[in-house]
Amino acid sequence: MFRLYGQHGVRLLRAAEEHQDADACFRLGVLLCLEGCPAESLAWLMKAERHGHQVAIGLVEHPAPRLAAAGHAYELGLAAAVAGDRPTAEIYLERAVEHGHADAAFELGTLWMEDPARAVYWFTRAAQCGHRLGQWWADKIHADSRHLRPAPPSPRHHQAWVPPLTDLIERALNDPR
Repeated sequence: MFRLYGQHGVRLLRAAEEHQDADACFRLGVLLCLEGCPAESLAWLMKAERHGHQVAIGLVEHPAPRLAAAGHAYELGLAAAVAGDRPTAEIYLERAVEHGHADAAFELGTLWMEDPARAVYWFTRAAQCGHRLGQWWADKIHADSRHLRPAPPSPRHHQAWVPPLTDLIERALNDPR
């Protein structure tokens, strides 16, 4: 959990296992669903539902769970951003972007406004995912910064750099599963 989600993942796991925290179980279920771990995700979501989490069963029964999980990750990331918890916001928002969530990419662009290269990167990703204002913001920041190239975020010890959307699509098309 630390490798994938840093301290946030460790806190979630402890809260879920030691305190039977329904919200922590739900968050683990969402993140593991997006990581492509359906059995583990289902176990945590079922546990969340047993402990009274009202939304968990909807994700379990959803016909496109990864799409729904990306929406939940966006909402969790947005709430963390509003609360001022940027590292947690980035975890959820980046996972949502990996699954094509345009609003999550746009929100990451707004979180990185003090770093124009990263802001342009995320606004460009938002545009690639279909966000109407993503390209406008990327162009505006690029023009304001002059000679700025969109750069991917630097890798962190608990977060991997997200490859371009075209690479993800190509990998998905070539995946024998």
